[in-house]
Amino acid sequence: MLEGRNLLLFVDNVAVAGAKSCELDVQSDVIETCSPSVSGWSEYIAGIKKWTVSCGLLIVDGDTIANGIDMVGRQVSLRFSVRNSQDYITGNAIVTTWHVTGTLPNLAQGSFSFRGTGPLT
Repeated sequence: MLEGRNLLLFVDNVAVAGAKSCELDVQSDVIETCSPSVSGWSEYIAGIKKWTVSCGLLIVDGDTIANGIDMVGRQVSLRFSVRNSQDYITGNAIVTTWHVTGTLPNLAQGSFSFRGTGPLT
């Protein structure tokens, strides 16, 4: 089972941030394989897989990532630790969204979204 705190962000093979919460979404396209005249029912085969990640409030090394704006469009490596195991899931992704919200007197909060490029291993 994945836990929110178990997502690490790597830039140039250096761990630079961890997440307070995260969501991993893995999907597969489907391809319809039959015509209505055969059985009258839709049938499918699996197509191309894709994955995305969204995470709340990366805990960031300020010296490494001074500004979230610079991260958007950048390719990074992500690693998810699996609870009660030495195993982890890893993959490369592109940072697609940086969102930050600040209200007085609270600390700013933010989130990042990633689109996977290539497989999760």
